[in-house]
Amino acid sequence: IWETRKGKIMNKNLIEQIIPNADRNHRDNFSNISLLDKLTNNEWIYVEGELIKLLHEFPEDNLIYETLVYKQSTKCLSVMYENLINCKCEFSKLMIASNIFSINQDVDMIKIGIKSFNNFDKTDGYYNYKLISAFTFLKAFNNKETNDIILKFIQYNDSLVSFNANRLLGF
Repeated sequence: IWETRKGKIMNKNLIEQIIPNADRNHRDNFSNISLLDKLTNNEWIYVEGELIKLLHEFPEDNLIYETLVYKQSTKCLSVMYENLINCKCEFSKLMIASNIFSINQDVDMIKIGIKSFNNFDKTDGYYNYKLISAFTFLKAFNNKETNDIILKFIQYNDSLVSFNANRLLGF
């Protein structure tokens, strides 16, 4: 189904192609980079606006953040900051702070990311799995302090956590 917008034809399914359903069937091994690279400027303006709306609806969906970061969208920053302020989950706070930093290098995001990481619930049954993703967010800060945090896990008792800490630090 197609619609016309300012003289351009836009596919209504474009957003669904760029941000598929948040489940394993649709997201495992998914990349939207090739789709994003093919967008015209007018298409990106449309997509960017729709993604910003989705940030309001799904404030903890990292694929939406990653997509906006990849395109270095600055229009989304006010919504990202708002989501960060309203976020209750420490893991999501780290993710959002890391994505904000990746767009505008706001050094306050490093402090927020570290504080959120340090506040992770170690009794959470998913703690080790969260660490693996958290390392990627910490590494995005490209900062000695965040790298030192990851360094503490290179000999961790869970081999998958240890492996990923070593991999991200280049060991």
